[in-house]
Amino acid sequence: ETLEGVYAVGGGRQDYVVINPEASERKKRGDDYYASDVAQIWYEDADNLWPASEKGRTIKPALEAHYRAMEKVSTKLMSLFAEALVMEEAKVSGSNVTPDAGRELYESRFAPLVDKHTSNLVNAYHADPRLARLAPGGGAEYRVSPHSDTGLFTIIGYGDMGCEGLEVQLGDDPSKGWTEVSTSFGMRTDQPLVVNIADSMTRLSGGRFRATPHRVKKSDPGSIGDRLAIIFFFAARYDAFLEPVVKFDGGDKRLAVRAGQITHNYLTATEKDKEAFDAWVEAKAKK
Repeated sequence: ETLEGVYAVGGGRQDYVVINPEASERKKRGDDYYASDVAQIWYEDADNLWPASEKGRTIKPALEAHYRAMEKVSTKLMSLFAEALVMEEAKVSGSNVTPDAGRELYESRFAPLVDKHTSNLVNAYHADPRLARLAPGGGAEYRVSPHSDTGLFTIIGYGDMGCEGLEVQLGDDPSKGWTEVSTSFGMRTDQPLVVNIADSMTRLSGGRFRATPHRVKKSDPGSIGDRLAIIFFFAARYDAFLEPVVKFDGGDKRLAVRAGQITHNYLTATEKDKEAFDAWVEAKAKK
């Protein structure tokens, strides 16, 4: 049920991925969440790899600091999502909202889902379009084909080259086409920050917060320069149970699932690892 994007072959993109900087140490200490057999889809290799050069020694603290900063931002965003859901539910039902209702929903239903989140920080480097050759494997039109992300939401930071080529699909009617982000929202053209709602949040919100289908078109041939997008995929812990925390008429009707079952790690895992995780999920359901 998740629309997966396809990267253009020869499109000049390289990804450098950083997982939770604390995961390796927690796994070594025997924390079962990181060390168990079912966790290996996410934490088989829990050590981030850093370049051995002098520049590499600069990159490590910078990216770890950015990861932790995004954790704080994401926690705040989760609390705001909870506040918004409470207000929306009250508006639909005609009921009153207590001052602490949003905080209580966050603490009781949202916070336990992300205390050991499986978020990745992806540093996506796009080469100078004059040097990148888009081959047929990913389609000549897109750097990344249309897709929605699997987690709760995604925070994307762009450098000086901006977010040229990023397009989103708004509303419920795909026939309305695609909207270019850089020119349609009064966004700064340099160093913009973009937040995309993802599939897990759609499930949690009963369909009230819709995942954002998006795609990246190939750069204008006249564009010059490399581009770096620093992407924080904020995702629930793999054993979290994703079901609506509030219900709306006409809302999301999909069956509840374990968060791990719709992650990119799971979808690209070996059949053996997926079967092991599915068996573990089934065993927990019977308890």
